[in-house]
Formats: sequence, C-alpha cells, structure tokens
Amino acid sequence: MSCVRSIAFFATLVLSVSIAHVEALPTICGRKELKVTKVLGCQVKDNVCFIKDSPGGQIEYIIAEARKYRFIVVDGRCDSACEDVAELYKDKIRVTRRASFGFHQVQIWDMRLIRGRSCMVDSGKRYPTKHLPAIQKWINAHGGEPRNRMLRMRFNDIHNLGVWRMYDPSEK
Repeated sequence: MSCVRSIAFFATLVLSVSIAHVEALPTICGRKELKVTKVLGCQVKDNVCFIKDSPGGQIEYIIAEARKYRFIVVDGRCDSACEDVAELYKDKIRVTRRASFGFHQVQIWDMRLIRGRSCMVDSGKRYPTKHLPAIQKWINAHGGEPRNRMLRMRFNDIHNLGVWRMYDPSEK
C-alpha cells in the first residue's frame, strides 16, 4: 500500500518516505532496496525539541514524535517529512536564524518481501506535495518541488513568509 502525502491526509499515511531518509541495500531487479529510518533528530530540553539536522523520514513516526513536545525549535536543517510536520504543527514551531527547510516531490515506496525480509522498494513514482498557500507560492516561484534533490528555503525567506515564529528562549 502506498499513499501520497498532503497536509489534509497526514493521519492516513503509511509508507511515504523521502529520498534522503533511507539506507541503500543491494540492488535487485534494477531497483535499490531500502531500509526505512525514522528520525526527527531532537535534542530535548524542558519538553522542547531542538532540531539541528533532520533529513525527515517516515511521516507517521515524525508526527507521533512531534506531538510529545511543547515546542519544536528548528535550529538547522529540517527536510522533507520534518518540514511537513513543521507545517502541520506551525503554531508549535519556532525558528532560529540557522533554520532551513528542504522540499522535494514525494517518493512512493512499495513494501516487498525479499529473502524473507520486509523491504521498502522505490516504486519510481513521484508526486508534488500540497503545502500551506504562502509556502506553495514560494515553492512555485522557485521552480516547484524537484524530483531528486532538495529545494532549500533559508532563514530570510522563512522569516519573510511569516508562517513560523522566531524562537524566544524566555517563551513558556
């Protein structure tokens, strides 16, 4: 089963994983087999998650992890599923000047049983992701979501969009 992720359907997602969040295993039938990893990359202090470097991962694990924290502070790279969660929980998200977000088309994976092990295999299908209007406008102005690389939004653009608030260490 594979699903296209969008903000409206986050809760139903099962197998969407992006290109940057997997470990390559040997190739069979001309496709790479992939082992799924799940990472939000939090450093936690006082029930606040500080993201320094998150490549994203399997969306349902990241959503479950994000729910645990009072705030999530993006203080570095937040790519793919990490960025999607930043949109979903935008009121919980705070950014620093080091924040950046990475966007790409969704890569759809198929679950296969190979040599007795369940593996995620790239289906070769890619789909654009749906974003909040201000973010979608920025993505479109920068050529749309790329297929096989990240489109990087840096702090100046993050700040100018006004979607997320700046991190204030005194905020309770």
